Amino acid sequence: MWSMPADRSGAEERLTTSAASESAGSWSPDGKALAFTQVNADTGPDVYVLRVDEGRTLVPFANSKFAEGSPKFSPDGKWIAYSSTESGRAEVYAQSWPGAGPKIQISTEGGTDPLWSTDSGELFYRDGDKMMVSKVAFETKLIVSKPVLLWTGHYSAGMSSSCGVPGPTSANYDVTADGQRFLMIRDKDQDLVGRQLNVVVNWTPQPSR
Repeated sequence: MWSMPADRSGAEERLTTSAASESAGSWSPDGKALAFTQVNADTGPDVYVLRVDEGRTLVPFANSKFAEGSPKFSPDGKWIAYSSTESGRAEVYAQSWPGAGPKIQISTEGGTDPLWSTDSGELFYRDGDKMMVSKVAFETKLIVSKPVLLWTGHYSAGMSSSCGVPGPTSANYDVTADGQRFLMIRDKDQDLVGRQLNVVVNWTPQPSR
């Protein structure tokens, strides 16, 4: 992973030295930590946090034999939402940060792509074509409401930083701070189905010249 100023006022800077595939998830609100997904050869996709304020210390966050990914810091920086297949299918969880602490399952019937709103006190996630939402409150502990269906729409799923099938490591949409508008990718090619197959028989190669 690399970092550079958006206005190109400085040179790019390499953040990690791993040869594994890495995909940035989100920065903490104070800019001191970067949550990301790393695909390891033995355990598959896992979630790590890079502490840039502590000499770029790499902290394992969700690392197991299951697939984990798409980490997103909460607006107060005290929780990280991510997706994991530990239950046998992809579900969305929120776990306290930093250090050991409680973990809360957000989704109930499958979920990927968690995303916190900045101002509206909501946590969004995808369940196939369904956009789900839970109300959240940051008090002495994280208070989460039962998720409800927000809307349904057939939009592209992402995997890591490129398009692909939906899964724990996918995340390719965004939402405004008030939770009212969504930025999605509509890929018409994903719905195209071949309906005709042409077969040519009794053909022979043309003689070489």
